Amino acid sequence: MTGCQITNYLLEKSRICRAGDGERSFHIFYQLCAGAADDLRQRLRLGPATGYKYLARTGNTSVAGMDEHEMFEETEVAMNGLGFTEGEQAEIYAAAAAVLHLGNVEFESDHGASGGRGSKVAGDAASRAGLANAAFLLGVGEDALSAALTSHTLAIRGDKTMVLHDKKAAADCRDALAKTLHVLWEQNEHYRVFVLVFCANHGTILVSLFVSGTDACSTGSCGTRTS
Repeated sequence: MTGCQITNYLLEKSRICRAGDGERSFHIFYQLCAGAADDLRQRLRLGPATGYKYLARTGNTSVAGMDEHEMFEETEVAMNGLGFTEGEQAEIYAAAAAVLHLGNVEFESDHGASGGRGSKVAGDAASRAGLANAAFLLGVGEDALSAALTSHTLAIRGDKTMVLHDKKAAADCRDALAKTLHVLWEQNEHYRVFVLVFCANHGTILVSLFVSGTDACSTGSCGTRTS
């Protein structure tokens, strides 16, 4: 291989946080919540899809006639065929689950921080659990993740200043992190598809189109998954 370039198209990052009315988010989320084996869901600390705000807000967490367990088995077969090791698959599933847990983290004003202009993770059980579970799956400390969501460091000519986020900015940061995690695992999958097709064609120039499917279920039908 002399070289390659991978360009991502149709990565609807906004769908991670806000799927449209009558639609669902990406298949993998529902497959993990309803189709994965019990031991995997326990490791990912996942419950029903209705318990995750990123999924539940459209009211379309299940589709009549769609077997999430069967679909997840197909996903596993596809990932094995693409050469993903068991460890790599576990990392992708952990990142997907972390996205769902992040979506449950809400924020409230922190009146003790910088004159009340800062924020902190809300004290409700769902937010605290979301933070703890996301941090666990991402392999970081809860305090570190909380600080990353509620502040950032501004460096100007060598001087560093911590800038606090209000609760809206913290929520925007949470959503940005969720979208970034999605992009990172998609890029990994796209690279595998490109390399496999490239090698199979003995170095010929080609375009590989990999479409990660979502559901458009307002009429009862669901969109393409992968091609």
